[in-house]
Amino acid sequence: MKDENKLAEKAELSQALKALFIPVALFIATVTFAAGIFLIYNEEVAGWGFLATTAVLAVWGFIALLQYQNSYRARGIMPDREDIMVEFTDELPLSAAKNVENVEEAAVPAEPEQEPRKQTVL
Repeated sequence: MKDENKLAEKAELSQALKALFIPVALFIATVTFAAGIFLIYNEEVAGWGFLATTAVLAVWGFIALLQYQNSYRARGIMPDREDIMVEFTDELPLSAAKNVENVEEAAVPAEPEQEPRKQTVL
């Protein structure tokens, strides 16, 4: 269990770093793309280097996005938070069952249906 908690901590750190990296990488890719297009438009060879950097950053950012899932958190394993783990059952807690009975007793009786009114045609 201790080993699993250490792996879960590592996975949380990795997820936090990816959460910061993804938007930063895509922003920098946008800026380098603009710089590369500007340099290519002005017939500078360095523009192609900026476009290559853009491609690497964009692909790297999307790979990080696809690997963003934290499998430990998805299974409910959260380090240093063992009290959060909850077992799910089909039964309601006792307090909820009492509230359901009170709601049924306090329900307003339905109004009796009124007979349709007769309409006269002139």
